[in-house]
Amino acid sequence: MIHEYICLIWILIGLSLGLLELSNPGFFFFLSCSFGAFAGAIAAWHHASIMMQMIIATTITLISLGGLCYLLKKYAFSQSGFDRHATNLDALIGKEGMALQTISGKKYGLIKVRGEIWSAETDEGIIIEKNDHATVVKVSGNKLLVKKIVSKNEA
Repeated sequence: MIHEYICLIWILIGLSLGLLELSNPGFFFFLSCSFGAFAGAIAAWHHASIMMQMIIATTITLISLGGLCYLLKKYAFSQSGFDRHATNLDALIGKEGMALQTISGKKYGLIKVRGEIWSAETDEGIIIEKNDHATVVKVSGNKLLVKKIVSKNEA
């Protein structure tokens, strides 16, 4: 009879810690403690002593905390975990566009990249004529640094 009450207490602790994790997301510490509390509830259901329940709850908490730390380091904070996708302006780098005006060195011209019109400049001495194709090399503020694409018949 008392084991059911202890089991219920462990479950309430686990649910409380889970709700606390939902209100304070971050490192998943409370989630790990919640897993440990549910493991303690399972141990109480199987009539383990209170000391054994605490040992099991602590062990499961530490194992889940270590596992979650490993997963966070591997996938959330590393450069190689997930494929990184360029977003916003960084997504323009490497894209091809067409010059709408002649672009000559630091004299800005217009280029159309992915359906958007941007101000663009080239390296000194390079001229990109109107309707020539160019590749975006760098984004600087609201201007693009582009280089001319040399076609096979020009090379």
